[in-house]
Amino acid sequence: MAPPECLFDHSDELGEGPVWDTRQQRLLWVDILGGRLLRAAPQPAAPVEVLEFGRPLGCAVPHVDGSTWLALSDGVWRLAAGAAQPTPIAQPPRAVHGPQHRFNDGKCDALGRFWLGTTLLDEAPGGGRLYCLDLDGQLHQVLDGITVSNGLGWSPDNRTFYYIDSPTRRVQAFDFDLASGQLGRGRTLIDFGEQPGVPDGLAVDSEGALWIAHWDGYRLSRWSAEGVLLAWVELPVARVTSCAFYGARLEQLLITTARVGLDDSARQAQPLAGRSFRLDPGVTGLAVSACRVRVPDHPQESA
Repeated sequence: MAPPECLFDHSDELGEGPVWDTRQQRLLWVDILGGRLLRAAPQPAAPVEVLEFGRPLGCAVPHVDGSTWLALSDGVWRLAAGAAQPTPIAQPPRAVHGPQHRFNDGKCDALGRFWLGTTLLDEAPGGGRLYCLDLDGQLHQVLDGITVSNGLGWSPDNRTFYYIDSPTRRVQAFDFDLASGQLGRGRTLIDFGEQPGVPDGLAVDSEGALWIAHWDGYRLSRWSAEGVLLAWVELPVARVTSCAFYGARLEQLLITTARVGLDDSARQAQPLAGRSFRLDPGVTGLAVSACRVRVPDHPQESA
């Protein structure tokens, strides 16, 4: 496997949440703390379009109607095609989600529900949650007591949901019912143990293996559906954040990274920190579904 190489002449403070927009044939990702949505064609040195929203942006997903749905700090917003400003869709209850919270990683399941999680700004233990925005536009809590809600994905048969709460250094696997969107029995699939760094974002390939980014670990690793380490790829930056398959056959892998929190000496030692990298993984990925949540007549009010 050839080493990863930089894809764009662009750098983020906290690059995260890459996703392939099949309809538009472009990559989306976010710079979380800067509140920036990034969009670009998947060619080396392609120009990167930057949209700024002035508050943290945890993740973004394409919708089947051509809009982009955003997990801004206070809830889910919809950015219509060609629009400069988003409109609100749903917010968590104020009793459990305040200005000390922000959203983090998120993805859509095979039916188009939008799954997304939160963390406290100071990452205090147990302050985050995992939510699901159902197809009818209702936002409901799935898990609580989360510290840093992070990587999530589904097995090829949609019977298993994978989830990472980063400080636990574990990848959880839950039984999953696609028709209802309900989680069943959960178990630890991967314990990072002596692995470098902590698990961050993930992607699932067509063979059912998980590709996991190592925050502060200088690597991306590949694990079997049974939790066995299969391979890893080293990167020239410590803070590897997430990855996503893209391309006509989903044969390429985009890897996002961060430079946030690095001191001057670390930034000098890692001049590519915050860049996005391209990898030929030798395996194709699973398509990540676009959002299919109904656009509500009135945004859901927080209580």
